Amino acid sequence: STMSLKAFVVFAIVVVVGVVECQQLNPAYPSSVQPTGTVPLFVVSELVLQNEDAVTFQTLAGFLSRDVPQTYRIPTYMNGTDSLVFWLKDMMTNYNVTIDTTYLQDFHGLLSHYKNHIDGFVTFNISSESVNAAITYSAGSSKLIVAAGAATGAFLKSLGIPFVKDLTQSTVADVYSEVKEGLRLRGVTFQPPSKSGNLAEFSVFAQFPTMEYEGNTGGDLVNDVGADVAAEGVNSIAMGWGPEIPYVNTLGGYGMYVHASDWASNLGSYANVNVHMGLKEHKLLQQFSLNAKSSKRPSPGKKKDATNKHTVAFLMTDGDNIQWMVNTWATQPQWFGSPQRGEVPMGWTISPGLLSLAPSILKYAETHGTSNDSFVTGPSGVGYIYPENFSNVTAFANLTNEYAKGTGINIVNVLAAARYSMVHSTFNEQDDVAATLLYTGSCYAGPAGQSGFLHGKPVLTGRVAMWGPGDTGQCQGVDGVVDVISKLPTDETKPSGYSLVPVHAWSHNMSDVVRAAEKLISLGVDVVTPSTLVERFVANVEKRCPYPLGSFQDSCDNCTFDDDCMLQCSCDNGASGHASTTCNTQCCSLLSNNEGVLWCDDHQCPTSC
Repeated sequence: STMSLKAFVVFAIVVVVGVVECQQLNPAYPSSVQPTGTVPLFVVSELVLQNEDAVTFQTLAGFLSRDVPQTYRIPTYMNGTDSLVFWLKDMMTNYNVTIDTTYLQDFHGLLSHYKNHIDGFVTFNISSESVNAAITYSAGSSKLIVAAGAATGAFLKSLGIPFVKDLTQSTVADVYSEVKEGLRLRGVTFQPPSKSGNLAEFSVFAQFPTMEYEGNTGGDLVNDVGADVAAEGVNSIAMGWGPEIPYVNTLGGYGMYVHASDWASNLGSYANVNVHMGLKEHKLLQQFSLNAKSSKRPSPGKKKDATNKHTVAFLMTDGDNIQWMVNTWATQPQWFGSPQRGEVPMGWTISPGLLSLAPSILKYAETHGTSNDSFVTGPSGVGYIYPENFSNVTAFANLTNEYAKGTGINIVNVLAAARYSMVHSTFNEQDDVAATLLYTGSCYAGPAGQSGFLHGKPVLTGRVAMWGPGDTGQCQGVDGVVDVISKLPTDETKPSGYSLVPVHAWSHNMSDVVRAAEKLISLGVDVVTPSTLVERFVANVEKRCPYPLGSFQDSCDNCTFDDDCMLQCSCDNGASGHASTTCNTQCCSLLSNNEGVLWCDDHQCPTSC
């Protein structure tokens, strides 16, 4: 979530008798009947949305967004410098969104304004699971039923709004069976009661149930609901957060990809911005390309003069983290908001899912990118998955391909547990994916830069990560990274002449990258964007070594893969020991382990073809 270790839906705009209709490429995402800006947004300060009232406000806001977004919350006042005010002003400036501050400090006034629209209310206890039960009840209702604490419930009653049900002792399981038919089971929100001040708006808007993911397995309810979601189809959405590795693995088994979003708010307003509102020409979003400023799509055949320099690209992690993207990613000086951004080439992982959840923020990244910025999908495409454990990785890759086609973000960052899994080929099979940047192992740099080709396109791995303060191994500080990269080969015709450096977003920042890049440049290293790195790799590497895949990875370790396509591993020989074995992947690259020897099909993999 906020410190997660570890990625887009195209809107077609159809104008019919003055009505803008948004059609989502992935129907798992919700959309309003009318876009944000159709009516002014009532802005309300969180200063008057304490505890239970934050939930009441969100359940009201979420239901209203099913027709048209009508509310927006900010931390304090409109003169604040926080991210929520920043994004609101961006919508006002660029997308004709207007606001009304009548109820900025008057939540009861807002409730009174909507009293004739609210059909009823349920009550909950904010310190128990009943708050999630109440949010789920509101999400599954076809009427505007808000969730309220005792005090606000009394106020609603004084307005003549009917009391519907006491849920203070209820569990989500109790409510789920009651309102299941009214839910859209193309997604689930996973939030503990302590975070009920976030995401309830989106849950009610999307008609998703809300529950806590408990322990490593999620709990019985999570698995029951997961099965119901799986029955609706693959590529559903998990909002919120949980214990990262088991959470992503478990939900992937039900065909859900993850959007880390537990601290996100105002998604109902963000999700329904028509990015081209107010423009003289209404263009489809498919026509903009985030990578257009930094490079064209990589293509072979344009061999460049060798520079006799090692080529390196830095890539910031955690771009799949929706709650970071909609909060401080672009506004704080550590990251995209850095005053030093643009001084050196830099890569940014960014969630293509923002085109569904916050298209104006995705557009902001495009319009404010410099020639030294390029964009790569966050792990592992449209959302966060581990490909080995996703129920239908082909369907997920197909969806990611549509996003690549739509945005120009055609380099996919994949996070996986297994280095040589068969599923890695699935992404490079896609027509509009140009390359896969594979993160696996220690600090995403376990393979130490081993790279090759799948379906004629590169698979590049992290050489060393800028991660923490260390000076040994795969996780190093600024000086350690500089030392490693500066000593590497300089032959552009070989894979070893190129390096990808993951930059851990929570222990390093843009200033660290500038410092490392300037040192490397002074030492004769060529620092480029990830887009340019891929382009040069495709154009200049002469021996296109097939990247090895197969079941051998389950019983082989300490594998190395060199510029001459030689894979060397220590493999279990079936006799309580390991044997060293070598394979030339130009001869065959789909491999298994046969008693300590690398095999392909029915014969031993040779060392020469």
